[in-house]
Amino acid sequence: MSYIPLTPSCTDRHILLINTRASIVDLHAYGSERMRAGKDMIDSLSCMALRKIDDEDLTHFIQGAALLLRDGYDIWKVVETRRLDVNALNDASAMRYIAPIV
Repeated sequence: MSYIPLTPSCTDRHILLINTRASIVDLHAYGSERMRAGKDMIDSLSCMALRKIDDEDLTHFIQGAALLLRDGYDIWKVVETRRLDVNALNDASAMRYIAPIV
């Protein structure tokens, strides 16, 4: 199996890993869930009267959204790379059937 680390947020060492061989469906679901949750948190912030929010609570909210978005983005990079690899392979296979121009 091939693993790559999630972007660390609080340490220089990589602890959490992404299985790059997991199914595209599972990777997409995992990444989408985090991206959606992070987006929803940001959407909620945009509707709030920020003057009424405690600074510490606001910091926690933003850190949570950033963590979710960062993880989701890391997963989506794997999905994108795998998808581009498949497209490149399909393009190369298709090129075998094209007659050369003489």
